[in-house]
Amino acid sequence: MEGPKLRGKVLRGLKKALVVGLGALSSISAQEARPHPDLKKDNPQRQYLASKDLYLRKVIEKVKKDQEEARLHKIKNLNLELASGQLILKEKHDAGDIDGENGILRYIKYLTDLLKYEEEKKPMEVTPENLADFDPEIAERVQADLARIPEEVDDAYRKYDKQHGWLAGIVHSQAYGDKAMKNEGLNEEEVKHRRRAILDDITLSDQFHPLPARVQGKLDDDDNSVVRFGSMPPDVQAHEDAEKYQDTPLIIHEKEHIVTRGNYLISQKAKTLYENAFQADSSNRFFSEYISSPTELDARKRSFEYDLEKYGVWKYGEVFTEEHLSKALELRNAGKLSGDSREFLKFLKHEKIPEIMNTIAENRSSSPNEKTEV
Repeated sequence: MEGPKLRGKVLRGLKKALVVGLGALSSISAQEARPHPDLKKDNPQRQYLASKDLYLRKVIEKVKKDQEEARLHKIKNLNLELASGQLILKEKHDAGDIDGENGILRYIKYLTDLLKYEEEKKPMEVTPENLADFDPEIAERVQADLARIPEEVDDAYRKYDKQHGWLAGIVHSQAYGDKAMKNEGLNEEEVKHRRRAILDDITLSDQFHPLPARVQGKLDDDDNSVVRFGSMPPDVQAHEDAEKYQDTPLIIHEKEHIVTRGNYLISQKAKTLYENAFQADSSNRFFSEYISSPTELDARKRSFEYDLEKYGVWKYGEVFTEEHLSKALELRNAGKLSGDSREFLKFLKHEKIPEIMNTIAENRSSSPNEKTEV
């Protein structure tokens, strides 16, 4: 009896070894297959944030431009006031109102003198030393930016570019395009839009791209991904290894919004899965309502995937199991996961997460057992 049992055990072991071996070969092949599209790095910010000198020069140019635009705007308004004054003058004259006419004449002379002054006025020289005289608020923000140039800028671009490349490689894979059209119902042009959009350069928050207080990243009016960089205050640190904003998957979050155009290009199947799995936080109804949007959960899911690959827990193409979830929860409890990942685990029912990962991740993944450096 021991002989057949032993043979069966050996055969099962050989079969398991063969599956593991084929998986490894598939991983090597997939790694070679993952695209590495050329990311756009044409944002002028990369140049002017390269040195304190260049940055100050740009700030001063902007202040001068704003000063000139304000002067031209004032001249335009003075001309409008003069035109209006001439009309009132005629009305007073036609009505025989001599006192009123004289009063308007004095006002017109005042406007004329003021207009001449503005037209002939030479702009004040703006220098780094007297910047605060023009705008104390700008001068304060500039000082904060200068403290991060160029060392912090270099670190931010290096880390964010790596995140950006990770996401672009997925979006440009053949499997991603095929599954986006088959499973999510996108057409070829919509897939092309995603692939074009993911290549656009990133933008760091600075004097020219400010972010509201407490906001870590957002899309601006031109659909640029604007993210904070540099040291984080202790109360917003995302995980124990994150001392700087660029240590968190901020750019992945914002770029995912661009790729899916918010909720517009998220499949109905994905939306339904998120809606059925969502669990609100009764202590914070406003944030619960905000994060319940499929695009917000989707962006956090993408960051969660990035974190799992970073720590070697799970990678694209693998079936997400309860064991993966347990390891993810261990990482969370150890303070390893980003804020996005922690919120993904907090606001979704844990029993629904494997289905979400296996369904939506399959729609978006590149190829089975694909290995990615994070």
